[in-house]
Amino acid sequence: MGGVLRRQASGPPLVRRPRTGPLELSCAQERLWSLAQSEPGTACYNVPLAWRIDGSLDLEALRRSLNAIIRRHEILRTIFPNVDGRPAAIVREDFELEVGFHDLRAQPQGAADRARELLRRPFELERIPPVRAEVVCTGEQQYLLLFAVHQIVFDGGSMRVFSRELAELYRAFTAGREPRLPELPLQYSDIGPWQAEMLQSEALAEPLAYWQSKLDRPYTPLALPVDRAPAAAAGTAPAARFPFTIERELTAQLAAMAGKARSSLFAVLLAGLNALLCRYTGQEDVIIFASLAARTRPELRDLIGLIANVLPLRTDLAGDPSFTEILERSRETLLGGLAHQDLPFEKIMESLHTASGWPHQVMAIHQRAPLPVWEASGATFTPCEEIDNGETKFALLFEFTESKDGTHVSLKYRTDLFDPPTIGRLAADYEALLRTAAGNPGICLSQLPPAQPPKPRAESLAVPASQRAEFAAPRDELERELTRIWEKVIGRSPIGIHDDFFQLGGTSLMAARVFAHIRHATGRTLRLAALLEAPTIAQLAEKLRAPLACSGSSLVLLRQEASGSPLFVVPGVGGRVLELVPLASHLQGQPVYGFEATELDEANAGTVRIEDLAQQYAAELRSVQPYGPYYLGGVCFGAFVAFEIARQLTEAGESVALLALLDPPPPLSAALPWRARVGIVRRHLERRLRAGLPEACRWMLSLAGSQLRSGAHALLRILYRLMHDVIHALPGAPERVLARPEMNELRLKMHKASRARALNRYVPRPYPGDLLLIQTEQNGLMANLTAEYGWRALARGTTEVHIVPASHDDFVRESRVQFTADHLRDYLSKRRTAVC
Repeated sequence: MGGVLRRQASGPPLVRRPRTGPLELSCAQERLWSLAQSEPGTACYNVPLAWRIDGSLDLEALRRSLNAIIRRHEILRTIFPNVDGRPAAIVREDFELEVGFHDLRAQPQGAADRARELLRRPFELERIPPVRAEVVCTGEQQYLLLFAVHQIVFDGGSMRVFSRELAELYRAFTAGREPRLPELPLQYSDIGPWQAEMLQSEALAEPLAYWQSKLDRPYTPLALPVDRAPAAAAGTAPAARFPFTIERELTAQLAAMAGKARSSLFAVLLAGLNALLCRYTGQEDVIIFASLAARTRPELRDLIGLIANVLPLRTDLAGDPSFTEILERSRETLLGGLAHQDLPFEKIMESLHTASGWPHQVMAIHQRAPLPVWEASGATFTPCEEIDNGETKFALLFEFTESKDGTHVSLKYRTDLFDPPTIGRLAADYEALLRTAAGNPGICLSQLPPAQPPKPRAESLAVPASQRAEFAAPRDELERELTRIWEKVIGRSPIGIHDDFFQLGGTSLMAARVFAHIRHATGRTLRLAALLEAPTIAQLAEKLRAPLACSGSSLVLLRQEASGSPLFVVPGVGGRVLELVPLASHLQGQPVYGFEATELDEANAGTVRIEDLAQQYAAELRSVQPYGPYYLGGVCFGAFVAFEIARQLTEAGESVALLALLDPPPPLSAALPWRARVGIVRRHLERRLRAGLPEACRWMLSLAGSQLRSGAHALLRILYRLMHDVIHALPGAPERVLARPEMNELRLKMHKASRARALNRYVPRPYPGDLLLIQTEQNGLMANLTAEYGWRALARGTTEVHIVPASHDDFVRESRVQFTADHLRDYLSKRRTAVC
């Protein structure tokens, strides 16, 4: 709505109005209607609601319940035709919601596609009430209820009303009783005319004066650290979400801080956000738009409709204040906004000429609790918060939800401005800032994380490269060739010879493509880890100009610190140490080494053994650290190598203080009892069967295929040797042919196949020490099985298991690695304390 008024004595009463002709829209509805007219086809204002349903579902009772809500709240039966260029609101008395049903048990992954299609399809506001619903069957007694509604008739507070009434109606209809819902004293359509009368009265003079005093002075938009300049400054844009959690202990500390300051947890979170934005941009004048439920009057609390108001909260952070002072300023700004929330957001912006050009940059939304899980007649309804409309008007939108596990944060961002690694760093910096402030509220703004605030990259993109102080053009043909390769792979132009590969957004996958192109162009093969030593074109060119040399060592320094025993990490099956860079970057204060797989010895490709790799790596790490205690870790395949290194070191009388296994598969080997191995497979099969027989059959075929493919390395090796011999017999330059990306891909597949066979042949022997096992949420079931039947059976000490909210593909990538790094850092701290 925009403008729920608490000055009841000075304004007209909020009462039921007679229905005569088209109804009057609220200010917020008029704005939404205008936006829908100017941005046809957008899904930005489509609001999602979804529940996972486990158990017996009465589809007819569900359909009756949804239509009962629609009959109860006439706003959900309203259309908005264009009458002489102005919107009108007309209630459709004959409207009946059709609830679609789709049986996707044969392809449960299609449920996400159905959700996207339902949610992102535009509404025809002028003809049809903007609500739609579908039920998707994903397995035996497993369903997904999808409900989409346009924001012109719905808001965040409406979600709770809708959820509460759906639960009561469904319980009543399945139990054969009358629903127990109170009569509504108002309908949403009563708010429009009441608000119009309020805007003509003197009741809003004080709120208007307040907002003029706060906002009627020039404001410079925040120079956010975007990855690219936007195609357009206004309008909606594609969006994605980055969820993370402020853990329970830190949330408790922040709540205690709020209590001492006679404030709220939301005020503390806003203070942290203000501080973060100031640190990132260097600007002391910060505006955050806050969305408030605005249901301050009792008669509005059970209504569905657009009642929420948006307040532009402007905070002055000048003078390098302490975090305690930042909290006090943020608290005053929030309380002032709440005390003057009577003025609708639309009228705030209309009345201030300086505000009209403000971009939609940062918004914050706070929920005191998530939507509840509820049960009825043998079915459990669990809200799904991950379903999204895929668009936004704000550059960054923070949604905070308090829960018993901490504070869940869903960070929605414009994908035309930001890349996932940038958002991952921003989220990690925000959490680090809050943690620092909780431990030391007196710390000054300039001392808060991040230590080196990132510079906004959009401005540098707008400046010609030749005018940048740091830009340097290529000086010879080699540097020109490397520049062409970097610009092609990274997708940016121009690039100077002193630009850092990783600061340009380079990833390990990009690095592999760069080196494949270098091999093809020059015939020279460099290890991927060379980019850590030579991250610029100028430095890399020097390496290529130098005579061919081979150190023979696999060790690569990933993070250098002044003191402390290093952490040695073995990467996954590809052996690419660059994949460990994001993890190392999040382990502040911790020296980190990785083991880069050396160029594959083709003559011995089929004889690689985990025991031999472990022996080689153990000798190399001892060249850096002759004596223990040692700190070891491994990712997936690398976890088995790290396990064997630890076993060999302890067998030699050395001390291992840490052995961290990062998302490894269970050690299905002869060292495990047959019953344990069968149990693991059985439980995975049962899990797939719950998704349907076809899914279980596909999984079993995949498992059988992986066993058959384990011997395919022999054929691959023969093929490669045959191609190698034939190519060398050809006239010309065979090395350039062997350096082609296709040959590099084949070489990499041989490398992985060789290591996969080594894993299948490996029989782990018991290890006398403790284990830290970090598993991804995707493999949560496997983590339980592994803890019970796998790694715990092999470790004689304790096994500590942690689940991180990530997939196997991204748990050590920049976007999600902070969760892995947090557990690893905490465990490292405990182990160092124990050693001391």
